[in-house]
Amino acid sequence: MLGAAFAVAVTVGGTVGPGILRSPGFVAAQAASPAMMLGLWALGGLYALLGTMAMAELCAILPEAGGLYVYAREAFGEAAGVTIGWSDLIATSAAAASIAVTGADFAVALWPGLAGEEVAFSVGAILFFALIQWQGIRASGRAQEWTAVLQTGALLFLIGCCIWLGGSKPAPAVISVTHEAGWTAFGGAFLALRYIIVDYDGWYSAVYFSEENSESGAGMARSMILGVVVIILTYLAVNASFLYVLPMPQLAASKLAAADVAQHLLGPNGARFVTLISLVMAVAVIHPMILMNSRLAFSMGRAGLMWHKIATVNDAGTPTYGLVLSTSLILFFTVTGSFEKLSAVGSFMFVVNYASSFLALIVLRRRGADLYRPFKAWGSPWTTMLVIAASVTYLIGVAQNDVQNSIIALAFLLLAYPVTFAARKLFP
Repeated sequence: MLGAAFAVAVTVGGTVGPGILRSPGFVAAQAASPAMMLGLWALGGLYALLGTMAMAELCAILPEAGGLYVYAREAFGEAAGVTIGWSDLIATSAAAASIAVTGADFAVALWPGLAGEEVAFSVGAILFFALIQWQGIRASGRAQEWTAVLQTGALLFLIGCCIWLGGSKPAPAVISVTHEAGWTAFGGAFLALRYIIVDYDGWYSAVYFSEENSESGAGMARSMILGVVVIILTYLAVNASFLYVLPMPQLAASKLAAADVAQHLLGPNGARFVTLISLVMAVAVIHPMILMNSRLAFSMGRAGLMWHKIATVNDAGTPTYGLVLSTSLILFFTVTGSFEKLSAVGSFMFVVNYASSFLALIVLRRRGADLYRPFKAWGSPWTTMLVIAASVTYLIGVAQNDVQNSIIALAFLLLAYPVTFAARKLFP
């Protein structure tokens, strides 16, 4: 069985990716001051924290493998469960494929001899973690704890370099950056939050493993919240340390903030150092994504919403066919390159999935008043309603700024259940 350390590790490991090394520059370009920049990261962290508390209550009252799909199914019925389940499976697979290819790009930057072998590198990384997971939940749990340590340790080392060396290096020449006022500035803040929310995505990762975790409902909730607090503090420390090294206008002009910071501190080898950190973080985050998807597929198979063999578990506790399906989807998106389009669509689908879970908590608070609740979300229903409002606002903003991908995402959500229903009739 998995424990508290795993719950914290999968929360951190499923969230902290290479995006945090790039996004501070974009957020700085949209913010009017360092205080506003840090405030936007804190706001994104608050959304993740309130969302985590809502998910923790759902996880405590419905300790079943499968995560967000389970909550939609219990609150709104089978059709909603299937829709959210397939949405989650496809979006997470596309995101994992995208990260695997990004990791290959970092590897080529470090070792140019790998040029032309990017797909092979990506496939190898995916299969490596799938083979670890095939060994069972103990091996998977240990691997997740170690990869989370590597991810967090790499960031802490970078933060330490900024603190240790930042004050001794003269600041680079300041360039001019103009910030808009009024509604234009509000729009810039919204655009920055889109990047921030994507970087915080993964804060709910532990709920997929509630059935395998030895922690009680309340203990699991504490581990999830601790994991998110670690992420928030780490992200704020990364941004503050970057601001300590580079003036905000310089940071705002950076396309890869961490590389510019490291080059300023460490010279020509700085960019190579950041590329290595980026590679470690990109490869490490593939592991929890495969883990999550295999549990989601297992849960849907057990409920009769997929081929029944998907619910098969080997002697070591691994959902074997669920792992095969999860790995196969990621490999397909990696090899075909279809993840590029799906990743743009997936950002919309992810927030729809969040919102469905938050709404499920409101519904189950009313309908399932007699359910045992070892943990209750602090301030709910008001805090839950706040993250619902934030999710809806985000979706409206995305729909206005990216109409095509939003329509594709909505079409997929509408077709998920009819297609599944037809498949079940054809292949009972």
